[in-house]
Amino acid sequence: MQKILLIAVGAVAVLGVGLSLVLHFDPLCGEELMSEQTSPDGRHVAALMIRNCGATTDYASHINVRSSGSSFHRGFFDGTITDGEILTVAGAGRVRYCWLAAKRLSLYIEDLNKVRRTSLAWQDVDVTYASDCP
Repeated sequence: MQKILLIAVGAVAVLGVGLSLVLHFDPLCGEELMSEQTSPDGRHVAALMIRNCGATTDYASHINVRSSGSSFHRGFFDGTITDGEILTVAGAGRVRYCWLAAKRLSLYIEDLNKVRRTSLAWQDVDVTYASDCP
């Protein structure tokens, strides 16, 4: 009886590890970098990305900010990039952004009803929502 239990536990463990590896190396979502802008002092980078999590979900546009010496990291299982995410909007291509100063990022959202997540700051960067961008 113990041998059968040990085999069952081992099989569940192997399946769990296998599923984790499949989800890690073939994530549920994809992230496409559309554009990046470096702050005027070169310390920060803002990036516009499009998230695609498959045929049954809508695309999502999002703006993420990072320090210029670092990179964005994907989630282990789903493949999404949420580091420094300051704005998420349902759909693709409905956002404009620009640096107004070294620590001031301006975002323009075409349809406010599509906004899913917003932040007013990231570390020492202030975020404004206006149409100041060309």
